[in-house]
Amino acid sequence: MPKKKRGVALEDLAQTMNQSFGELEKNINKRFDQAEMKFKGLEDGQDQIIMKLSNVAYRFEVKELEARISVLEDRVIQLGRKKK
Repeated sequence: MPKKKRGVALEDLAQTMNQSFGELEKNINKRFDQAEMKFKGLEDGQDQIIMKLSNVAYRFEVKELEARISVLEDRVIQLGRKKK
């Protein structure tokens, strides 16, 4: 008799373990899916930042343009003084 009882107990234990591992797998898959969604959101945000930055002039370009405009403004002022 004890062998049959032990066999049932082992079978019950095996079923319980199988069920527990199944639940664990579902939880792990759910967490990975959530992590993938967060990474996808980060990637999309990064793409948007890259697009915005691709339309922005670099600081050295802006400084160079400011210097050139300053020269042009000085010339216009000088021309205006000569006409008077």
